Amino acid sequence: MKNSVKRVYHGPQRAPLKGSSCSAELLGIFLRPLMRRACVRRRGAAEKGFSLVEILVVMAILGTLLAIAAPSFLSTTFPHMKLKSTSRDIFSMLQYARSKAVNATQKYGVRFDLDAGPKRYLVVTRASDADPWTADIAIAAKDVEGGVDVFSVTVGGTTYTTGTTAVIAFDPFGSATSANIRLNAASNSADKYAVTVSPASGRVKILTTW
Repeated sequence: MKNSVKRVYHGPQRAPLKGSSCSAELLGIFLRPLMRRACVRRRGAAEKGFSLVEILVVMAILGTLLAIAAPSFLSTTFPHMKLKSTSRDIFSMLQYARSKAVNATQKYGVRFDLDAGPKRYLVVTRASDADPWTADIAIAAKDVEGGVDVFSVTVGGTTYTTGTTAVIAFDPFGSATSANIRLNAASNSADKYAVTVSPASGRVKILTTW
């Protein structure tokens, strides 16, 4: 009976290292980790970013540019924002008065006091044409913001300017006399907004010019 011999596979056999090739491979084994560490150090140094001096120089340049541009930006942007905000407030108050007139089945309106002092507007109401207009205490009167000029208020073909009082009234059906409130930025008369009221429907609109 023949003895069976098991063969064990040990993978590819390397030729024995000889002479200079042996030294080169051993040198590579030792140098490879050192080279890898050097590459990591170089990458780390490149990823550190800017120095403190560079950051301070950039901040100084940005500060100078901001100081030059800020006055021009603020002088044009803030007045426009105030003008736009005032237009929206007047629009909302007119819409509120129209809604109250329909729901309460009596006249409501917005009165503009165009006195020489701070101009203001408020919601007013009256039961009949014979009664005087009285303020609606449910919503507070508002002063026109500084930097915004009420150029004129036109109601039914009559134009009211500084020193007068105008009322834009809505009846219980929601209709109103035609009206036009003209506003502009005090620092730039070309920057204009208008709030208009259509006579038949009582629809209120904001226009960016007049």
